[in-house]
Amino acid sequence: MTEGLESWVRGLAAAGLFTGAVLALSPGSRSGKVLRLVCTLLLLAVLLSPLGQLDYDAYAEELSRRRLLGLDLSAKGEAESLRLLGSVIQQRTEAYILEQAAALGIRVARAEVTLAAGEEIPYPRSAEVWLEGGPSGKEALEEILEGELGIPPRRQIWHVDDRDEN
Repeated sequence: MTEGLESWVRGLAAAGLFTGAVLALSPGSRSGKVLRLVCTLLLLAVLLSPLGQLDYDAYAEELSRRRLLGLDLSAKGEAESLRLLGSVIQQRTEAYILEQAAALGIRVARAEVTLAAGEEIPYPRSAEVWLEGGPSGKEALEEILEGELGIPPRRQIWHVDDRDEN
C-alpha cells in the first residue's frame, strides 16, 4: 500500500515539475493558453489516477463488512447497557426494600429481586425476602412491594426466621 502511495506521489511530483518547466518556457500567446489547459489536464489525470486502479468490488465488500461489524458492536453495546441497567435496578430495588423495612421497624436479613427477562427496560418481576424475628409487619411490607414496586403477592416469596436470638 505504501509503495503505491509513494509511486503516486512521485508521479504527481514529476508531472508537476514537467508542467512547470513547460509553462515556464511557453510564450504567453494563444498557444500558451492551450498549453496551460493541457498541463492542467495532465496534472488532473495524474492526481486522479489511483481512482482508476481502485477495486470497487473489494471496496464495497469491505464497506459492507465494516457496516455489519458496526451493527454487531452496537448490538453488543446495547445488550451490555441493558445488563448494567438491570443490575443497577436490581440493586436499588433490593436496597429500597431494606430501607422500607427498616422504616417500618421490620428486621430483614436480605432481599433478592428478580427482574423480568427479555424486556426492553428491565423491571422487578419478583422478590424474595428473608425476615428475622417473626412475621410481624410482613403485611405492610407486602403492600409496599405490590403498590410501589408492582410485585404482586403471588410473586413474593417470604422466609421467616422466628428463632429467638436470646
